[in-house]
Amino acid sequence: MPKAIRPLLHYASLYGTTPPGGFFGTSKDGQEVVPGVSKIDGTMFVRGAGMVMDVMGWCREGEKAGNWTFDPIGYDEAWK
Repeated sequence: MPKAIRPLLHYASLYGTTPPGGFFGTSKDGQEVVPGVSKIDGTMFVRGAGMVMDVMGWCREGEKAGNWTFDPIGYDEAWK
């Protein structure tokens, strides 16, 4: 888990104040490359780290420890 959190927090410190649509490559010739990508802002890194912590559990705050899943995402069974 630290190897997942560390880069997210590092990039949050670098790009945390980036406004929506401010990331390089979100648009080409004035058009969005991927629909909705212009809504992404610099808070995505902190929010991603929070999602990891929600899955793994906030043990320091008294929550039960979660489990990291190693299921392959490409299979329908992984989403059940």
